Amino acid sequence: MQAQNVTIRMEKKLLTEAKMLAASRSQSLSELISVLARKTLAQDAAFRARRKRFRQRLEKGFQLGTEGKLSVSRDELHGR
Repeated sequence: MQAQNVTIRMEKKLLTEAKMLAASRSQSLSELISVLARKTLAQDAAFRARRKRFRQRLEKGFQLGTEGKLSVSRDELHGR
């Protein structure tokens, strides 16, 4: 794996808390941020995949047992 240095800006309080969290996990700040970025990207990819499957199901439609044909009219259904 090839790494690249980056510069980020964050609030001083957030940076302090992030450093403390990383230290409590025996990680560097870089490791903590990398882990969180990987997790976020994986969750986002999973969400996109679920959304794609859902849209495909909507486009295909659902079998409701009528095969697209109603045996009664709208007026009959509503007792008119």
